[in-house]
Amino acid sequence: MSKNSNALWALMGGLLTISYAVFFGAGSQQQNDLYPSITSSAIIKDVYDGDTITVTFYKEVKIRMLDCWAKELRSSDPEEKQKAIEAREFLKNVLKNGDKVLIRIPTTDRLQDSLTFGRALGHVWKDLDGDGKLDNISDYMVKNGHATKNKEKR
Repeated sequence: MSKNSNALWALMGGLLTISYAVFFGAGSQQQNDLYPSITSSAIIKDVYDGDTITVTFYKEVKIRMLDCWAKELRSSDPEEKQKAIEAREFLKNVLKNGDKVLIRIPTTDRLQDSLTFGRALGHVWKDLDGDGKLDNISDYMVKNGHATKNKEKR
């Protein structure tokens, strides 16, 4: 396992422990009614592509945005690769290095369901128009034609 993967697992484990303690300590909700989530502010470190970013909590963590499927940079199809580059550049204009965002990583009783390829799966929010309301970045990418809400069938 890589150094970044170990840091991700350690961070997720610590946050999940706190999250479960708060959730199960509530007492009034049924276990199956709602699973806890990990929600925290973070700082944008980098935009990898149209649906994956790197943020800094206490440690650097890659976030794969849920409900947001952008074209792959590694595509061998020149048209798809160009769309992937456009999606990445659009997202870089939305999420600039140093921007503060809110990250929510939904969880289940299996931590591995919240991770994929060394990335946490989560939703990202940012106030895009200065009105004080947080905007869902996945929805924004889909609305602007740079991603789809569901993975396209090949």
